[in-house]
Amino acid sequence: MPWYALPAKTFIWISLLAFDVIWLLLVLFQNQYVLPVLAMTAVLLLLYPDKKSALLYCCVIALPGIGLDTILSISGVFSFQDAFMPLWLMLLWINFALTLPYGFAFIKGLAVPIQALLGALASFSYLIGRQMGAVEFPFSVVLTQSLLILLWAALLPVFFLLIRQTQRVNLHE
Repeated sequence: MPWYALPAKTFIWISLLAFDVIWLLLVLFQNQYVLPVLAMTAVLLLLYPDKKSALLYCCVIALPGIGLDTILSISGVFSFQDAFMPLWLMLLWINFALTLPYGFAFIKGLAVPIQALLGALASFSYLIGRQMGAVEFPFSVVLTQSLLILLWAALLPVFFLLIRQTQRVNLHE
């Protein structure tokens, strides 16, 4: 591990705190805070315990997440002021992908139904984002949130499965 990378146990707390700050900045200020968040992301990547895995996590978590939110936006489930898929939301997905394996690692060992329940609860971040003016729900709030609950109940366990697979691949190389 390079001298500037952090041990995984230390990175857990830093990644969680950084993700909370990044989420708040991007949801409150959207594209106005892309540059500061890019700088924060660069620092996180510098400190990331396993840089090779960081890219893989972005591929197996962020890209599908960005794709799903793009589909939801194009289909009219979401509406954003400036684009079908704004840059700030893509950056949020990248930071989520980088945080999930470390900051939320405690979820990885839980039973799939518990992961699904936590995923359903995580879907409420979109509702909070709506309340903060970051996203609009053109359909009813109840319908949109119900769809998000179902999607995230499925997504979170799948993301942890993909993380485990990524970690296995890295162990065998």
